[in-house]
Amino acid sequence: MKKFKNIKKWSAIALSVLAIASCSSNFLDRPPLDSVTDFNFYKTDDQVMAGTALLYNQAWVNYNIVASFNLGDYRGGTACSYYSNQDNVWFATTAGTMENAQAWQGLFNVIAQSNTAIGNINKYAGSGVTPAVKQEAIGEARFMRSLAYRYLVMNWGPVPIITDNVALLADPLSVRLNTVSSVWKFITNEMRAAEDELPDVAPAPGRLTKWSAEGMLARFYLARASEESSNGVRNQAFLDSAKYYAQRVITLSGKQLLSNYRDLFLFDYNNNNESLFELQYKYGDHKTVLLI
Repeated sequence: MKKFKNIKKWSAIALSVLAIASCSSNFLDRPPLDSVTDFNFYKTDDQVMAGTALLYNQAWVNYNIVASFNLGDYRGGTACSYYSNQDNVWFATTAGTMENAQAWQGLFNVIAQSNTAIGNINKYAGSGVTPAVKQEAIGEARFMRSLAYRYLVMNWGPVPIITDNVALLADPLSVRLNTVSSVWKFITNEMRAAEDELPDVAPAPGRLTKWSAEGMLARFYLARASEESSNGVRNQAFLDSAKYYAQRVITLSGKQLLSNYRDLFLFDYNNNNESLFELQYKYGDHKTVLLI
């Protein structure tokens, strides 16, 4: 009899649990109310702008701090190391070179972070977020994603274009390499969209503006003119576009070259009036930035 009562007792408990669980298909899928999550973030202008701040520093760490000077300065002959990094120093970089792998990983990290920012802002930004701030934040993410792809296509050629990392998790085998011309078309369109979304004047020191995007467009079109040349003749339409955007930045942005080129590399001149875009880092009591 005691055994029978125990069976009845546990059966009743099990049925109660099943009844509770069946009340709602998302019973266990509830956002916590006492901590920051995607669900309860992006509700104010400050939160949205904080959500893209990572794109100015930490997202670029693997490429900027570890790989960029190896793949750029060492291979370009402007720096040298006698005891390490010999693959890059001797321009013999291979798929197995550590900095090569870290550059690939680092740049796709920027892309993933940008994709996440765009997705979260579109999904979670509440009524407390002003349309202008939402647009600016998405423009920042587009700029960063486009710039990361610029480095990828110039270093590796055909690369996969990824705009939704969540969808990719559900179907990772769908990843395919895109042609060089299609990648350039994608990143140019992205930067032109960022140009429309970014403000004329930075809302805070170091934040992107439309002139940041137009400066990059001048560089993009100049590179595309050579990449999509015909019989050794550069694409004139792209050369004209490069000239158009460069001229606009020179005459309309309010920016001016510093009188002393050396000053660009000093802490006291971070975010100076010549700069169109800098990564924002902290170094002691000063900001350490990289001009790109």
